[in-house]
Amino acid sequence: MQIVAYTYTDPIIEASALSEIWGWEIDRVYRDLRACHELDRLLQDSSDRRIDYLLVRRLDELGESVREVRQVLAKLQAAQIKLITTETEIEPQLNLLQLIDKIQSPLATPHR
Repeated sequence: MQIVAYTYTDPIIEASALSEIWGWEIDRVYRDLRACHELDRLLQDSSDRRIDYLLVRRLDELGESVREVRQVLAKLQAAQIKLITTETEIEPQLNLLQLIDKIQSPLATPHR
């Protein structure tokens, strides 16, 4: 079983996450500071080798917009990678993303 973790940190806002925060035995930690090169590498690695679980602190680390987060989630789902968030529950976050998608949908009818 392959377990990896990913963190995105803006060093101006917060300190970089330590490897010990996960509470799991991690095979690899992908760590980005400002740019998302390691996230791209993680997604590439997921197509090259089997990754079973991905740990992130929060869903917002997967992109700068709802669209980017949804795209990454779709890629993880296609690769059959189970996503685990460690700082927040995943279901409320996914429900919020779905609500935001619905609100931003160009096909949404305006309310009067």
